[in-house]
Amino acid sequence: MAGCTNFCSYCIVPFVRGPERSRPVPELVAEARALVADGVLELTLLGQNVNAYGVDLGARRRRAHLRRAADRPR
Repeated sequence: MAGCTNFCSYCIVPFVRGPERSRPVPELVAEARALVADGVLELTLLGQNVNAYGVDLGARRRRAHLRRAADRPR
């Protein structure tokens, strides 16, 4: 996830990074595979609002699907 659409009164993120944008699962898995190939042992999935992952992509399974796909990037 990049960006945010919450517009909290104390936060500048929506103004600086724009609205929430989810990266497609295949793109994230490809990046995870490349990192594993480079020797990375642990990956952390995070975003401004992780519960909103996939909403903008029209995904139904959303975050759980991403978690399962990233769990075994080999």
